[in-house]
Amino acid sequence: MDLACPRLVFDRTILTEDASFVIRPHTASSTSKGIANAFALCKELVERQTLSESLENWQISELDRGRSLMNYGQGLGGRSQGR
Repeated sequence: MDLACPRLVFDRTILTEDASFVIRPHTASSTSKGIANAFALCKELVERQTLSESLENWQISELDRGRSLMNYGQGLGGRSQGR
């Protein structure tokens, strides 16, 4: 089962790791996804002028990362089932 949240930022609250995207387990990415979320957020906070700009840019990049990973997992699942 896959789940993708359409938003990750809610004012000053964010969804990360498995709270943001539930990806099929055969991608073996749960821990690395959380680390990537944290590093990307740190990078944005250092590079941007405002918190809202940082969170907006972070959300865009992490939604892309989550969707890519979800598509990858769906592809793996499809190939393992002969689709």
